[in-house]
Amino acid sequence: MAITWKSLQEGDSIAASDLNSRFSSIEAEVNDLQSGDIQPRSLGQPHLPSMISQRTGTTVAGTGTGHTYDTLTVNYPNTALSNPVGPAFDYNQDDPALGGWSVITDTTGKELKVEFDETVDLTADGGMRGILVLANIDVEHVKESSTGNYVATTAHPVFIVQALNELGQSRSIRKSERFTSAEIEKYVWSSPQPSTAATQRPLYKDVAIRTFITQTGSTSLNLNYCTGIQISVAVANQDTTGLYSVAEVTLGRANLTAIVFRAGGSNYG
Repeated sequence: MAITWKSLQEGDSIAASDLNSRFSSIEAEVNDLQSGDIQPRSLGQPHLPSMISQRTGTTVAGTGTGHTYDTLTVNYPNTALSNPVGPAFDYNQDDPALGGWSVITDTTGKELKVEFDETVDLTADGGMRGILVLANIDVEHVKESSTGNYVATTAHPVFIVQALNELGQSRSIRKSERFTSAEIEKYVWSSPQPSTAATQRPLYKDVAIRTFITQTGSTSLNLNYCTGIQISVAVANQDTTGLYSVAEVTLGRANLTAIVFRAGGSNYG
């Protein structure tokens, strides 16, 4: 079956009647097909390649009291927003001994982390456009560790996307960083603001991350090849009064999806 289709050119004027005429000719040809004109399996296979190379995802869920993180073990590495001041080191550092980032891990030991079936080649000749990362993290509580009181707006759970290179090193995607304030929500509108756990309610916030790791953006991260994606957490505490010495964050359910796209068209981003 041969169909003649005249492509629209830039600057052509078009009208509904013109388009209807073009598609009517295709409709007539398709409706005139005989059963013997259709080759076996020709309608059961994609005739155009998918832009999606790989797709993977995972979910972790807090059980009981959820999974917790505090400023003693995962102090936010950006020293300008940390109190006590965290150590100065490579932003990609995830060694718990130095503070910094920790991969989100629920009470069963499951990490918010995915690994690709095939290593993603992000070099100029790799044929991949980039990796779309989608994540949602439920924040249940932000408390002062010793008293159990909910912390005011001085403490912030911070989340970031980290890509894993072929050496297994985590590379932080700075543009993906998200945080939420530890707001105290009152059961009743009253003043002064309640200060004890009995008169306060949990935070319960959903933090969403949507970011695209591009081929060009990966060069500066030493991320020519990517084997997986993980979501990490840190805790920032800006309290200077000494009232909240250790800020503790409790997380609940979280999910992560990573979609690898093949290159197509221009390679910008």
